[in-house]
Amino acid sequence: MIFKTWISFLLFSIITSISPGPGNILTINHALRYGWRKTLSLIIGQEIALVLIILAISEGAELLLSSSSILIFIKIFGIIWLMYTSFQMWCASINKKDSTYICETISKKKSFIRGFFTTITNIKAITCLISTLPACLTPIYPIVPQIIIMSLTMTIIDSSVMLLFAITSSYLRPFFQKSKNIKIQNRISSIFFLFIAISICFL
Repeated sequence: MIFKTWISFLLFSIITSISPGPGNILTINHALRYGWRKTLSLIIGQEIALVLIILAISEGAELLLSSSSILIFIKIFGIIWLMYTSFQMWCASINKKDSTYICETISKKKSFIRGFFTTITNIKAITCLISTLPACLTPIYPIVPQIIIMSLTMTIIDSSVMLLFAITSSYLRPFFQKSKNIKIQNRISSIFFLFIAISICFL
């Protein structure tokens, strides 16, 4: 891979990671609710899904572009998942007696699955990567090392940004221990997810 191309991909990775999206919102909400340490499994799920997306696009970008049924399936599944997550956040149980969440813990498996499916069904990220990844591959060099470099670059950047969001959000937890603030935070996150789901309908 040409160094200039890698720099361009690095900048692309930074911009996409810090841009508002389902992954960012879910990470912030999760960290506010459970703390940054319990958000690690969520982030791992997101990054594994991201690597799988990169590998799938690198191997079959032409197939994905030519097969509208695959993209439509991912799109519909993504919309359903985002709306389900939005509903869960809106209806999250709150213990008004002690001003904390009734369910203060979450299993690593559930957290991982939530992060994985939120990323693997992110049609905006998929279409963006489809248009970018093939352009960053240099045919005169071996393809596999280039894919490995791009996968490592994007996952390191994305996981670092998500971890930063999680740690920063966890420091704000004391403010969100009041039931009123918890409810507001949940409702705002829920509306964001619903808005993203609706916007995907028009892609």
